[in-house]
Amino acid sequence: MAATTLPVVLIHGFPLDSSMWDAQKQTMEQQGLMVITPDLPGFGAAPAWPVEQYSMDALADYVAQVIAQHGAKQAIVGGFSMGGYVLLALLKRQPQLLAGVMFINTRAGADSPEAKAAREAMAAQVQAQGVQAIAEAMAGKLLRPQPEAEVHKKVLDTILRQTPAGVIGALRAMGARPDSVKLLADIDVPTLVVAGEEDQMGGAEAAKEVADGISRSTLLSICAAGHCTPLEQPEVVSLGMTKFIAAVEA
Repeated sequence: MAATTLPVVLIHGFPLDSSMWDAQKQTMEQQGLMVITPDLPGFGAAPAWPVEQYSMDALADYVAQVIAQHGAKQAIVGGFSMGGYVLLALLKRQPQLLAGVMFINTRAGADSPEAKAAREAMAAQVQAQGVQAIAEAMAGKLLRPQPEAEVHKKVLDTILRQTPAGVIGALRAMGARPDSVKLLADIDVPTLVVAGEEDQMGGAEAAKEVADGISRSTLLSICAAGHCTPLEQPEVVSLGMTKFIAAVEA
């Protein structure tokens, strides 16, 4: 299948927007790929939904609509962190859409009770004080312990421009998502799994679990990067993704 008929869809993470993929989008488009980087509702340029409308299934259907709007019957879809949760829901709901998948710094398991409580506490904080109340702490978690100042500023600025409704809705959707570990064995398309070696959110171990659970997977471990590998090591991630995409299309 020609590259122009197989779009690449990249789903951003929390609490970021599609701009996190700028480097990857530029690299892929230079190679003639069609790259779609949607903003999820309440993030970037996309209007927020009512908070109660958010769920991983609803977000997966939203991404499926984006793919359909571009006239594609299949796509290679990548999801970063929360975007990976959306991708897992899409695999459950419409697996026929996926010619290849990329899990970028994500996990398959559900939240622990402690993690759910932490998300709800964060949602309450945003409800009371706005997104700025969580921005600095989230930026610190997303990046490696001693990030580059420019990358830290980009992440912080991105977080600060998101809507409270989007952030709260996404937090509750993530907390309510089901465990998808058993789904991994059913994934029968080429899969790339990316991990950051300095991920402070336990992502390296979680990524290995994802890769181990999928028979047709390749694990790419990125050094000098935390959770946010596409921003911390954009060239390395772009190269890994473009090599994977070329192999899927071969």
